[in-house]
Amino acid sequence: MGGRGPLWPVLLFALVAACGVHGGNVREGEEEEDDGGGGGDDPSVVSYSADIAPIFAVNCFGCHPPLSNFDALTLDGLLAGGDSGPAVIPGDPNGSLILKRLRGEIAPQMPLGFQLDPGDIALIETWIADGAPNN
Repeated sequence: MGGRGPLWPVLLFALVAACGVHGGNVREGEEEEDDGGGGGDDPSVVSYSADIAPIFAVNCFGCHPPLSNFDALTLDGLLAGGDSGPAVIPGDPNGSLILKRLRGEIAPQMPLGFQLDPGDIALIETWIADGAPNN
């Protein structure tokens, strides 16, 4: 089975979700402490691992895997960007290249071939406006 088939983004999403959503060691019967880092049970806080990474896993990683010119797999890759510069500028959603491409403000619009759900774009915008935390 050579190459990456259409299931690759789905499997990667499952891996990101399984590894990134919880991340701590909480024993049965104990409660997880809130470190104030965002995410968790507060629905107003956008979490990179629970909210943003899964969007990129499903919609971007097929064309932008870790060893490509633009690594959409990691936060470091998003901050470093690709040939056109940083994809994410923490605190500056309107200056972030990724939002300009997702909105179709500059070509090529991403993802190629379809429009990302407006709710997902709004979530990414909120995350960037909040400083693009790695939570």
